[in-house]
Amino acid sequence: MKKILLLPFLAITLSINAQTTIDYTLADNVALEVPRDGTQNVKELAGHLTKGLDTDLEKARAFYVWIANNIKYDARFYFNDKRTPQQIKDRQKVSNVLRTKIAVCEGYSNLFHELCLEAGIPSIFVSGFTKTNKGRIPRTTHAWNVIKVDGKWVLIDSTWGAGYVDEDKKRFNRYFKEQYFMALPEQFVLDHLPHDPIFQIQSNPVSLKVFSESENAILEHLKENAQPDFEHFQDTLDFYYSLDERARLKNSFERILRFDSNSSYGNFKGFDYHFNESRDAFDQYKAATTPVFEKRSIPEKEQLREWEAYIRQAKTDIHLAETYVKKIKPGDRFYKYAIPGKKNINIMNKNLEIADKQLAQFRRFFKN
Repeated sequence: MKKILLLPFLAITLSINAQTTIDYTLADNVALEVPRDGTQNVKELAGHLTKGLDTDLEKARAFYVWIANNIKYDARFYFNDKRTPQQIKDRQKVSNVLRTKIAVCEGYSNLFHELCLEAGIPSIFVSGFTKTNKGRIPRTTHAWNVIKVDGKWVLIDSTWGAGYVDEDKKRFNRYFKEQYFMALPEQFVLDHLPHDPIFQIQSNPVSLKVFSESENAILEHLKENAQPDFEHFQDTLDFYYSLDERARLKNSFERILRFDSNSSYGNFKGFDYHFNESRDAFDQYKAATTPVFEKRSIPEKEQLREWEAYIRQAKTDIHLAETYVKKIKPGDRFYKYAIPGKKNINIMNKNLEIADKQLAQFRRFFKN
């Protein structure tokens, strides 16, 4: 494979408002001067990449340039149809990416995200669809980041910034691209569509239907009036970032389904949220009842009411989980995830039936 070298000393790019130019020479030089033995873990690497840099923007730029020069896209793994979700997750861990210096988009985005967090830069991992230069939307999803610099959330795709994959030859070509660092939202959405529309970072986000059409259709849509849910998208992103992981999941899937009620991703995330809530309630029930069962003791009435509340909550959430997962039909992009989801629901329902029988025994005791 012929390697195309990055020429960082000439790197002048536009700022987010496309009005003033920023010289990234210092940040680019820092990225290129990191010693090989300084890349073994993310903390050490972040230390090298932020040395002598004063602003979050410069630090993020150094991360972007280092990744583009040092991480090779794992085309062989990408085109492996037998790869499993667990294999993808394991291989894209930051520790593995730094050790092997190869990754697919998830690994690139994980690494960029972790570097930002080490430097105190707010960062969010984002997933969604992309479009090829032939206008095709691949079935596999893509990953990138949004980060907050100078008080604003901006778009970064370190994978596409590093080069491109030749799908015919199934190989990666390294070719540095400026446009995916602090990308302009109205340009980014021409080939990137996040599952959660808030990550389009614009007041009139594009639907999957519009995204599937021509670039002109997308650009015409962007000229329309702002949508109420997205008029203050920067504030919404601040709020989302302030939430814990479970609350983010709820905040996100509810917004996705308000925007597009047929979104298979939104419905899957709705299932995921409520299934986890149901499992948590059931785990609380088990934790509370196990000591009593083991001692073969009789609970207090107050304990029984508490146990019943856990099971009611578990039933409510598992019913909602089932409602969401049923909306994901064969042929939908996330149907393969819905199949094990349905199996987990069946297992949970059987556990809840057993819990009902246990509680019924105690109710009969108190009646007598």
